[in-house]
Amino acid sequence: MNDPLIRLDDPTATEALTTLAANFRRLSDGFIEHTDRQLDLARAAGDEVAVVREHIKSEVMRAARKMFRGSYRAVAGEDAWEDVEGGASEDALGTVAR
Repeated sequence: MNDPLIRLDDPTATEALTTLAANFRRLSDGFIEHTDRQLDLARAAGDEVAVVREHIKSEVMRAARKMFRGSYRAVAGEDAWEDVEGGASEDALGTVAR
């Protein structure tokens, strides 16, 4: 692994990065949960256009999460967050599993 761009022994940098990662994860989790609910509703209604739209939105956010985690890892030298039991987790491809 490359040397991190930010030294995590600097409390200010550590706090800022931790806050950034937590906020991004919270917001992106909420976005994915919302689009998954919308996707279920679209499927139930038989609205194929809405199914495709919601699926695209969900996959774009999953890709953004993967990019964020890779960028965070490059900067901080560690993962942005730990996957927690019962919550959303991502595999190496950024796919969120529930």
